[in-house]
Amino acid sequence: MRNATRWMPALVVATGLALAGGAAAQKQPDPPPAAGGKGGPAAGAQSQKLHLTPPPPVGRAPQTQPRQAQPAPPPQPREAQPRQTQPRQAQPGTGPQASQKLHLTPPPPIGQAQPRQPQPQPEPRQAQPQQRPAQPGTGPQASQKLHLTPPSIAPDPRGPRPGSRTPNEREAQRQAPNPSWPAMPPRMDNEPAALATLRELLSDDVQVGYGEARQEGEVLTLRDADLRRGAERILVQELILEAPGAEGLRRGEARNLRFESPEAAVTLERLEIGGLAMLALRPGQEPRDREPDQVALENLRVSGLEVRETGGTRVTLAQFDLSGWRAGQAGRVGLEGLQVGLTGAPVDQVRVASASVEGHDIAALMTSAVRSEAPSAPPAGRQVYRVQGVQVMRGDQSVAGMGRFLIEGETRADGFSGGRIAVNEVVVERTPETAMVLDVVGLDRLSMDLTIDASWTPENERLDVSAFAFGVRDLGALALGWSMEGVNIENPGGNPEAVRLLQAQLRYADQSLYERTLADQARRQNMTPAQVRDQHREMVTAALTGPAPDPGLDGLREALLRFVAGQAREVEIIARPPAPVTLDAAQAAMMQGPAAAVALLGVRATAR
Repeated sequence: MRNATRWMPALVVATGLALAGGAAAQKQPDPPPAAGGKGGPAAGAQSQKLHLTPPPPVGRAPQTQPRQAQPAPPPQPREAQPRQTQPRQAQPGTGPQASQKLHLTPPPPIGQAQPRQPQPQPEPRQAQPQQRPAQPGTGPQASQKLHLTPPSIAPDPRGPRPGSRTPNEREAQRQAPNPSWPAMPPRMDNEPAALATLRELLSDDVQVGYGEARQEGEVLTLRDADLRRGAERILVQELILEAPGAEGLRRGEARNLRFESPEAAVTLERLEIGGLAMLALRPGQEPRDREPDQVALENLRVSGLEVRETGGTRVTLAQFDLSGWRAGQAGRVGLEGLQVGLTGAPVDQVRVASASVEGHDIAALMTSAVRSEAPSAPPAGRQVYRVQGVQVMRGDQSVAGMGRFLIEGETRADGFSGGRIAVNEVVVERTPETAMVLDVVGLDRLSMDLTIDASWTPENERLDVSAFAFGVRDLGALALGWSMEGVNIENPGGNPEAVRLLQAQLRYADQSLYERTLADQARRQNMTPAQVRDQHREMVTAALTGPAPDPGLDGLREALLRFVAGQAREVEIIARPPAPVTLDAAQAAMMQGPAAAVALLGVRATAR
């Protein structure tokens, strides 16, 4: 956990303790549902690792073709002739390279040796130097150039598998120019110097054409730029580059950009970039091995993006912003107006109004992702993850959605950490798939909210969870809160004897859940709701009546009886023990009965 943010473990611990408490409560006799209100106050804590870039797509393995059965030759009369050994035909998956393939036939049973026929020994091979043709964009100078797409994949020494396409065959399709493209326009007699620099930065197999080129000072402007590499083409109505060079780019802007390839078509209204710098390499490092933390970028903005894949998937994005990309610096990534169209899925489209990440070292996160390492701790300060306006669509109908998802937290140099998780307006609409669940609770739609507020102080390892609240609109809301000492958020289960409860509270506010529960239980037991209510009253009275008057126990019983009778909609139970209580002591008191637990924890209850 050292590499994660310090305030995320606080919320993880809070969540785990709440779930553990719920599991322990299920072992006790079921009391009637309590009544109560919404979540308590807010404080702060948490966040976990976040990878900003997905791993590279997994390659699709070539599918082997089923082997055709060969007809057996007709039996021939046997003649007394010396037996001659016939050379065996090489089969796919055998020979020197067979160890690199998967065998689908299981080995012989253990203990049964398979007879081995003597085979002619192959003559030793002579090592022959292989002259491979140079691939475009490779060689000693390739590391200094920019590639529009990754360079060609080296040929597989095993050769193509039957019925499959090798990576180079797929690459060949991408390298075949589109015959419908017009010829590249001729170069100007006196090209601007900055354009010559741009050609040097691009790989040798990238062709650059343009309708007009001019340079004013360090600013290069291309009109109707045309960049081609094989079957890939980038068209830019206007391309502006200020001070392009091997060390970076001061400013760049592209308007009305279109990218064409056999796999997808991309259009872009505007691309703006500022302050791109290539930082120093490590000793012995090649430029092609440059990692994300060796690049700095002040800002990047993409507007009006649309991606159409040949498979039918369509993605549109109104705006994407990135700023503060530099190792050791907190940056920001955000997007607006994302729409993903799906084909062959239960839903047709997913929409996201906005999403952002703030306060993280983006360069370090990207470097960790490239190295497949756990992200490092973020810089001290405030970190925020935010997603708003999520809709899942089927045709023109919204089937699910989320109003807001927020994770925010703060870490300080003294070790304090605090934060919040808030998930608001999670909606599940009535569809054929959800109708059964909604019928059980008697609702036409579900609308849910979750809030967790927590903080952790290192001096006494104090964890304060001011709110752990969950609610379903038109049913009810439950809120928990507690304070503990001796909680090590980096190793929560390392020393449970040191954990001490300082205080706790539970609040439940009922809107209709208890009445629905009474009606459902009455229907299943062939009773009336009033009879079920009487049963609940008898259960509460029997469980919470001691041999002698007890203010704490009697107050808890009366609050629950008021709720059961329908005289109150909200119940709040507060525990303030006279002295900190260890978890072992609390468990031992509960084993003795409600009176002992109420006395040890200082329980007080109210109903309203």
